[in-house]
Amino acid sequence: MKSTWLLGLSIACLAIVALAVGVRAISGWPAHARVRGAALGATAAFALFLVIWLPGGPLGHGWAQRSGTPTSLLAGGSRK
Repeated sequence: MKSTWLLGLSIACLAIVALAVGVRAISGWPAHARVRGAALGATAAFALFLVIWLPGGPLGHGWAQRSGTPTSLLAGGSRK
């Protein structure tokens, strides 16, 4: 069972880090514009990657089983 509060906390942390990178990259603009632009682009690309990958990955149905979690640890599995 997914914990909604943990997902919300993870999203909040990602947003705070992205905001911090944005503020850091924008302060002192246009000095080192290439490096700052690369930082902003990398942050945006990583956030986009997570949005695309997470629903089919760790947030997707059956992820624990597909990733190799032992059946005994899965909900409904036999307990020893």
